[in-house]
Amino acid sequence: MWYLNRLSGALSDSFPEICPALGGILAEEPGLGKTLESISLILLNPAPPERNPTMTKWDPEARLEVKAIK
Repeated sequence: MWYLNRLSGALSDSFPEICPALGGILAEEPGLGKTLESISLILLNPAPPERNPTMTKWDPEARLEVKAIK
C-alpha cells in the first residue's frame, strides 16, 4: 500500500505519522454563528487540571472570583 502526501506530493510505503492540530482559522460569512461555535469548542475542551490557576481575584464588575492567568 502506498501513501501520498497531498501537500508535498511525496509517495511513501510507510504510514505517515499523525501530527496533532495546534490551531486553525474559523472563516465564515457574517451571521453564521462563529462566536457560538468558538464558545462551544472552549466549553467542550477544558484545560487539563495541571493548567488550572490557583490564584484568584475578585472582579467587582462581574461580582465573582476570577482565576488569575498570565
